Order: sequence, then structure tokens, then C-alpha cells
Amino acid sequence: MEACNYMMMLVYVSVATESNCFESIWADDGEPLEEDPVKLVGRTLDGTYRLDALVGQGGFGMVFRAQHELLGDRVKAPDFEEILSELDWRAILFYIALFALVGGLEKVHLLDALAQYLHPVFTESYALGATLMYWATVPIVGIVEHDAYILTFLYTIRDLQAEGVPPWPLWWMMLWSGTLGSNLTVAGAPALFAALNICQREEDRKISLREFLAWSVPFTLVATAVCYVLGMLIWVLPFAK
Repeated sequence: MEACNYMMMLVYVSVATESNCFESIWADDGEPLEEDPVKLVGRTLDGTYRLDALVGQGGFGMVFRAQHELLGDRVKAPDFEEILSELDWRAILFYIALFALVGGLEKVHLLDALAQYLHPVFTESYALGATLMYWATVPIVGIVEHDAYILTFLYTIRDLQAEGVPPWPLWWMMLWSGTLGSNLTVAGAPALFAALNICQREEDRKISLREFLAWSVPFTLVATAVCYVLGMLIWVLPFAK
């Protein structure tokens, strides 16, 4: 790919007024920059960027092609191979494998079977059902991607409303246990895997599973315990029969 000494810049924002007109706003200080943004082509902003051409516009913004006056030829577009080399392929492959696992669990209806198993408990004892659902969720979402698990149970909880079971408190209990429990391992929350890779790259060392769990397990247990007490006192027990 041929080197290019241009940079893409967003320098124009349009805001609708009461008179259905549009006013050009400079994003830094809010002062009008130019009524017609096309007239900005050829101008140098802040003595640094010379706007060479209007690339596109839409919504509330316009994008210009600009040349850095100081860097000149040192500003260039990266090669396609360079872009590929900077991708975190471990994270990409991890996400692919993780969602393949979730898809397999959904295919065999394992999550649905667990939801149906807890279904009669909610009708017999609201507090007991909420407690079992909450603490069963924490370890499960530590090894299974939590979004699919939460989505499955949200539909089950919704169906309980037809039997006179209030769904709203259980939704909150599920969301808290599902999101907080996913911090247990990198398998539960893909963002943790990305954060772990960043930490290892920044510190130039490998973080062992034991070291990771030494931080994640205490945090997860304390956070879920606190939210369990709050959820039971604020939402579940007031609705328990």
C-alpha cells in the first residue's frame, strides 16, 4: 500500500436550531466556525492541520481529509499487514471458541433444562427460589458466557408471571448474580480476557491462573454476597408470601 500523508479528522458538528437551520459548531469551545463547512477546505486549523478535501458527511458531523503541516510525509496510512499484526488473535480465537461453547449448550437445551428444574421452586417458596437461582448462577457464569445464561433465565422468569409470581425482583437478582459472578474467570466475561492480555503485555510477564483467581474469587464472593443481602431485603422478601 502506498504511503499516504493524510489524516482523517472530524472537525465539524451540526446542531439543529428552533428555526430548523443548522449552525456550524467548533467542538472544542462551542463557537461558530463556519456556516458552510465546505468553505473550510484549504484552511489550516490551529496552525497544524490543513484541510484538503471533504470526505463525507452525515448525522451531526462531517469528515475532512487533512495533512499535518509539521509531520508531513511522516504521517502515513498503515499497511494491511501491519494492521493484522496488531490484532489480538488470542482474544479473537477465544471469543470464537466461547460462543461456540454457548451455542452448543443452547443446542442441547442444557440451560433450558436448568431453568425448568428451578421453575416449580419459585411457585412454592419465592425466597428459596430466588436464593437457589442466585447462588447457582454465580459458579455457572464463571465458566459459561453470562449473556446467554442470563437471557435464558430472563424468559423463564417472565413466564412465571402467568402463575402469579412477581418477575421484577427476580430479574434484578438474576442480573446481579449473572454479571458479578462472571468476574470469577475469563470464561464468564470476555472483557476480562482482553484486560488480562493487556496487563500481561504492559507488565511483560505472564499472569498465572492462581494469581488471577487470588484477585477474582474474593472480589466475586464479597460483591455477590453484598448484592444478595441487598436484593433479598429490598426486592425479594417484600414480595415473598
